[in-house]
Amino acid sequence: MRSPPCLILPGDGDEFLLGRDALKALGIDVEHQLAQLAGQPTLTDEADEFPVGDAIPEVQEAPSVDDAVEHLVAQAVANGMSVQYVAAVRRILAEFHDV
Repeated sequence: MRSPPCLILPGDGDEFLLGRDALKALGIDVEHQLAQLAGQPTLTDEADEFPVGDAIPEVQEAPSVDDAVEHLVAQAVANGMSVQYVAAVRRILAEFHDV
């Protein structure tokens, strides 16, 4: 059976920093690991999250505010709002369109 190498570092405390020489004595070559990390191509292996096509998607028309207001008023009537208030609600919504 082989005897594994043992490295005893003198010092006090629970935490310690290891220098390059101590790491090499433990079999850890930081310079080689950094060179391997720096040499790896990072962008070639990644799949594009947003594939680019040849065509630009068509812009869809957003519904107009007037259409949305009419739809909401119709829903309010369907939910029980009295028809006598429809004109007043439209007038108020037209006057305070930013609310």
